[in-house]
Amino acid sequence: MDLREKIAKRIKLELVRQNKRAADLAKLLNVSRSNVYHVLQGRQSLSVEQALKICEFLGKDCNWLLGYEESETERRILNLAQNEREKMLIKTLLSAVREIQE
Repeated sequence: MDLREKIAKRIKLELVRQNKRAADLAKLLNVSRSNVYHVLQGRQSLSVEQALKICEFLGKDCNWLLGYEESETERRILNLAQNEREKMLIKTLLSAVREIQE
């Protein structure tokens, strides 16, 4: 399974989980439903802008879309953040730690 297919699967599952429709996604992205269905089948890539809009629509961050899951420890650390700036800084640091560990 390539990255497009993995991203498509994650979006599809989350749409179902949140009881949202592909048609809503098409409207948000200002593209045809056919275009969205191609994305959801893993046959078409997303632009960065589209990926960001989808993440916002689903209440997720881009790490989730790319398949990076936060551990329970990471979630607890993120909950300590006082504001969005601190949260982004913590996410950046956690990402760097993950890269070093790989």
